[in-house]
Amino acid sequence: MDEELTPEEARLLEREDRADERTPVWLVFIFGPLLASLAAVLWQSFHWLRYGDWPEASLRVLGFEAVHTSWRGLQNLIYWAVEVHLSVWLVPISMLATFLFTRNDNKPVPEALRSARAKRARNSLASNDKL
Repeated sequence: MDEELTPEEARLLEREDRADERTPVWLVFIFGPLLASLAAVLWQSFHWLRYGDWPEASLRVLGFEAVHTSWRGLQNLIYWAVEVHLSVWLVPISMLATFLFTRNDNKPVPEALRSARAKRARNSLASNDKL
């Protein structure tokens, strides 16, 4: 016997299915910066082994320039931020993405969603039995 899903249960299940489809997207935001950081260091290492000089890999290489200000301490921080190695920026970006995309993973499952999952599973089993 098929149990009808209420509109609220159908909405909850649809939202859950859409969230499952987005999983590969957030993996790119988490692992992309880490892999880019590793690639930058490996490229520098390869270049050093081949040519004997260590190439620059900072934000300046990507076209970022230091903004000028009359505050000396702030200017020093800006110069440091532009000159620091690219991987120093990419690792925290990956950590921030991990925090933002996984912060809801430990929330308890609402009872309405739990019952909707159970109904969908029972309906699926019932339709398979009919075949």
